[in-house]
Amino acid sequence: MTVNILPIVKKKGLDAKDSQNYRPIALATAASKILEHALFEKISTYLGVGKHQFGYKHGHGTELAVFTLKSIVNVYKEQGSSVLATFMNASKAFDCVLHAKLCTKLLDRGMNASIVKLLYIWCKTQKFQIVWNGRLSRSFMIEKSVRQGGVLSPCLFNVYMDSLGLMLTDLGVGCRIGRRFSNNLWYADDLVLLAPTVAALQKLIDVCHNYASEHNIIFNEKKTVCMRFGTTSAKIKHFPIISINSNN
Repeated sequence: MTVNILPIVKKKGLDAKDSQNYRPIALATAASKILEHALFEKISTYLGVGKHQFGYKHGHGTELAVFTLKSIVNVYKEQGSSVLATFMNASKAFDCVLHAKLCTKLLDRGMNASIVKLLYIWCKTQKFQIVWNGRLSRSFMIEKSVRQGGVLSPCLFNVYMDSLGLMLTDLGVGCRIGRRFSNNLWYADDLVLLAPTVAALQKLIDVCHNYASEHNIIFNEKKTVCMRFGTTSAKIKHFPIISINSNN
């Protein structure tokens, strides 16, 4: 089935001649959505992700993610300590998913091999056409990404990145509440890493970089921001040097 892609300028005032200023809107067919809804009923039990992910989960949202972040920071502030946070974004993340690696993760979760094969073919054979000025481009195929406009796509992306969240939690560094490490919070492809020390935060960032390199994910350095939350007693004069992919 062919998916029509409608490019929309991200916001008013941007240069319409620059392709980077467009957001692609996928217009999937009704038949494809019906099929994916039926598949979801069959495989939903295999699509669960860890507590670090707040996006595309029933009963979760940005409000809960922000509340969790504030709660962690407040615990450390009450103890007279500070929290270093790095906010990161996976650039065009849905488009970067490698089909073979995604299928391996689904098989590792115990999903039926026949269904995994169907999902592989479903993603691998998707065709696209660009809608521009009322006209359609020639159809073309791509070698990666979850299905554009697909019902299952957000859940499949969560599965693709879930092992990174679990790796970070099990690393044993970063912010900890009680006996549990709470060092990474996600909302879809947006991530915040939390640590009380520079060394711990750098370890978390290095794990993210290594995982991204192995899974074809690119964390947008221009959208990466480091912040410090803390009390006046824990004030520091200069923010320490933190690097991602050897860039400060």
